[in-house]
Amino acid sequence: MKYYISLFILFGILMVRSAKAQDDCFLKLTEAEKLFENGQIEQIPNLITNCIESGYNRENKIRALKLLTLAYLFDDNTIKAEKTLLKLLKIDPEYKVNQAVDPVEFIKLYNSFNTTPVFSIGPIFSPSLTMPYLLEPISLNDFSESNPKYSSGGMSITAGIKASYHLNHIWDINLEPSFSFLKSKVIENNYSKSIVTITETMNYITFPISGSYYFYKINNFQFFGEAGASFDLFLSGNINGIISYNNNELAPEEPSEIQTKELRKPYNLMSIIGAGTKIDLGRSNIQVCFRYKVGLMNQGNSDQANLINESLNWDYIYQDNLFSINNLSFAISFNREFYVHRKKPNNQTNYDVIR
Repeated sequence: MKYYISLFILFGILMVRSAKAQDDCFLKLTEAEKLFENGQIEQIPNLITNCIESGYNRENKIRALKLLTLAYLFDDNTIKAEKTLLKLLKIDPEYKVNQAVDPVEFIKLYNSFNTTPVFSIGPIFSPSLTMPYLLEPISLNDFSESNPKYSSGGMSITAGIKASYHLNHIWDINLEPSFSFLKSKVIENNYSKSIVTITETMNYITFPISGSYYFYKINNFQFFGEAGASFDLFLSGNINGIISYNNNELAPEEPSEIQTKELRKPYNLMSIIGAGTKIDLGRSNIQVCFRYKVGLMNQGNSDQANLINESLNWDYIYQDNLFSINNLSFAISFNREFYVHRKKPNNQTNYDVIR
């Protein structure tokens, strides 16, 4: 019991000392600001430097670092001024100068550094509709009678990571490694006696790369268009279906599930076009975008694959057609911005110190 009482007393003493140290440092900061107003800048570093390390909360630390930067600038010590400003930017990467109030020397120093985010990264999630496009029908009966009709098989999902490199304030390069779980459906006639409905799932790992162009900004909203391409690797898939007989001559049949590894091309290539908006949240942002992907390749592996898969031919009375995959999606991502504060290349800023 005595041990806990001692700890409690020790904790109380430390809290009192900490509060007193913060009060002392706050008084020193107030005194340093008065010295600056009176032009007595030489005393400022010794007065507040130690407090910057441990005696201020975040708000007062930023306030003190700005004051110390100004003191070094007006004392012609630009090297220390740059180092102090970098400390300020490390604490507050979103720090902005006040053009109407801040001294021109401070504004010039600030503008000599890269103060905009360099890249962002975060999760991306895209519900979508897969819209297969028939390239060539391959049927066990007359093509005109089979009349295959492709459509979405339900909601598809893509989820991954979005990384954006900011070339400048209007251009981004984006890389989005993701997993895609796609669904599609095809309905086809069989000898005018039955209808087979095939529902297929296709799982891909995708590597989209795109460029974004920001063409309009209002408040915290930036509107952009994007274009690019996606290289996709086929992972797995399966087919389920129902055979319905005309005039209900026989009860509907549900053949067993078929794995589609040998039916699909091992890779796919798609083009991307989209438009959306970025909502600025300070150190992060949310992006929402409508996208349309156009499949550039046939996904049917070969006629030989049809022959190998006897279950597809005999159980479903169906042969795999040649088709491409199109996709309409709504993408939403949450992105954290990252900064690399450094001097701009070949920056020869002149500091015309006014004493």
